[in-house]
Formats: sequence, C-alpha cells, structure tokens
Amino acid sequence: MQLLAALPFAPNEVGLAANIAGRAADLVTKNKVQPDTESVTRFLARFEVLESTSGYHIEHAVEKLAERFPVAVFLTLWRRNQSRKTGNQTIQGLAYDFAGLPFRNILKAPEVAELLVDFERRAFAGEPVDSDESLLVRSAIQHDENSRGWLEAAVQRAQNEDQLHFVRRLGSVGEAENPALAFPQFTKSLLLRARELGPSCYETIFQKLTHVGGGRGSTNNEPDEGWKSLLSVIEELACQYAEDGELGPLFSTMAKYERAWMESERSRRVIEEDD
Repeated sequence: MQLLAALPFAPNEVGLAANIAGRAADLVTKNKVQPDTESVTRFLARFEVLESTSGYHIEHAVEKLAERFPVAVFLTLWRRNQSRKTGNQTIQGLAYDFAGLPFRNILKAPEVAELLVDFERRAFAGEPVDSDESLLVRSAIQHDENSRGWLEAAVQRAQNEDQLHFVRRLGSVGEAENPALAFPQFTKSLLLRARELGPSCYETIFQKLTHVGGGRGSTNNEPDEGWKSLLSVIEELACQYAEDGELGPLFSTMAKYERAWMESERSRRVIEEDD
C-alpha cells in the first residue's frame, strides 16, 4: 500500500488513478496486505482532488475499497465534494452508481455522525440539499443495521412538513424511491409524526408514500414478471400489516394504485386491437 500511495497521478489522470485504486482494492480484497488506518487515509487523500469518479474501473475500485474501509472512503468522497462546493470547478459530481456504495454500519462512527448532524442542521434550516451529500448519506443509511433507529430519531426532530419530507427522502433508498418497502416501521413513524403536525401534512406525506418509483415493463401490454413481483410484494405487506392503523391503509392504497396501473396497461392492448 505504501508503494501505491507513492505513485503520482494528476487530478485529471482518472485512468491512472483508477488503475492505482484498482490495484489497491485487489490487494486488500485478497488479503495480500493488511494496511493500518493511517496508511489507508494517506492513500485515499489524493483521490479528494480527482476530477472525475465516472467509469467502470474507478467505480469498481472505490466500491471494493469501501467494503474494507467504509468510513475512510465515505470521508474521502465527502471532502472531495466539499472542494467542489467551495469552488473547485474541475471536480465533477459523483457518478449515480455511487448511490449503492457499501458503507456498512458507519452511522455511529464519530466522524460520520458529526457530519450527519451538520447535514441535517443545514437542511432543517432551509438550505438547498446538495445532491452528492444526499447520495452519500442515503448509501450509508441503506447499508447500516442501525438505520431504522437513526431515521426514526430524525423523524422526531422534524418540526414541520418540509423537514419531514427531507427525512422521508433520506429513507427512500433503492430504485423504488419509497421507504415503505425497505423500512415499514420508519414509514409508520413518518405517518404518526405527520398526524401530529396536522391534517394537511398527513395527507401530503401519505400521498407521497403511495408512489413507488422505478420502471414498469410489459410485453404486448401485459405486465412483465418484475412488475407482477412488485405488486406481489406490496400485497404481501398489505396483508401483513392489515391490522395496523397506519401501515394497513397505506399498503392497501399502494396495491390498489398498482393494480389500476396494470389494468390501464392491459386496456391499451384492447384499444390497440380494436383500432
């Protein structure tokens, strides 16, 4: 690792940086080296000024390094983004694929927790949420066994509808862009807090939670297996939480909307055949 850390590359030499990062990832993944935290931090520091993180090789290398050193990689990407925000115009935003980086169980790490407090403070104060910061935080939430507790605590700190929507978006991980499928109990806490904040807030939050993002596929206007599988998951949740005063109505409504969308897709086939 020390030899790789000494290899020079300029901020615009993304290909060379990707090769160096890839070699380091290969060494640590195969347990050929066991670097200490200081060596890893020193190695990663140079990537804070890398102009681009796009491309398979650099994305793959960063992912592998994040598996072994999640806190160090998170902090590196966070500091890189701070440089972009404060005026380094050569630094490009993070690649979308970084939304899935395996930052496992880092929410309680002191360095990360401090950043999250400030991130929430700025958002609650009405400052525009930086997309790359949000991407990194959501990736950390997605891979943390303490995410439910962290999200539910954030819900209780929300004092108005805008703040509650901010927390909802943080928990909306994955392609579905909806927290209900991954975090039902967090979703319940959102609904309960929305009720406390008033009928208008509850109605808005409820309607946002009924929407499930992602693509819907079909063949000859017949919903494909992926779409049918999504409906099946929602229907199972509706059955599981049928007696729950908050989640029961939510999942029931989600299933109703999904079935109506499917029927609308099928009806297009009938119309086209009549034409």
